[in-house]
Amino acid sequence: MDMLFLCLDEHLQRLREVEAQLSPHIQSQIEQRFLCGWIYHDLSLEGWVFRDNEIGRALEGREGTCWLESQLMEKVQLMRRAIQFVAHQAHLQNGLDLEFIKEIHRRICSDREESAGHYRKDLGDSRVYRHDLIAPSAISYRLRRLVSFALQEADSLHPIPAASEIHRRLMEIFPFPSDNGIVARLALNFWLMKHGYPPVVFQVTDRHRYFDAYLSSNGPFQTLVVDSMQDLAEAKLRSLHGLVDEKEQRV
Repeated sequence: MDMLFLCLDEHLQRLREVEAQLSPHIQSQIEQRFLCGWIYHDLSLEGWVFRDNEIGRALEGREGTCWLESQLMEKVQLMRRAIQFVAHQAHLQNGLDLEFIKEIHRRICSDREESAGHYRKDLGDSRVYRHDLIAPSAISYRLRRLVSFALQEADSLHPIPAASEIHRRLMEIFPFPSDNGIVARLALNFWLMKHGYPPVVFQVTDRHRYFDAYLSSNGPFQTLVVDSMQDLAEAKLRSLHGLVDEKEQRV
């Protein structure tokens, strides 16, 4: 696994070297494309279906043409809000505590949802996920143990295994009535960004790999994190070269 991390670091270093030579305008274009991709793939994992340019129109602040499209576009906007919150907290080097986890859930929920930031009160339905949920009475205790891990043990590990363990525990706990997969992946990415790594986006084409591995923190899941991050780095490099070539052709 150490060799995988080393190869990933080499990929990411090449990406940083290319990005450092770009104008702020091109960097902004790349980041916008990345944000759209992050939202698309993460919500697709949760079963949301996109048909047209709903993401682009939602990020422009436009409204849907029907009730169903309005729901989808609102979720896109909430996803952006949650991503921005997590990225900002990582930039500030803040810690992972109970209030932070609850706030992620609040950010991904509509302001109309009374359950936002509150633990589930029944066994509920894990929807697209295939595991038995722990009893609601155990949620608070298990989350406190997760926070203890983040405060006392995680920093002694490589960031990828530490982030993977945070993700695994949150998926096992499934603390909220909704959006637990999104919360777990945002917490994972918070830890990665806090420690200098880019966020990882699990492609919808890797859906089966993700669902086969999401309850593990080592082996298959860490390999999936590394593979996904490398694929993203390579895709960004291709986009960067394409934008640079396009700019040169116009000059």
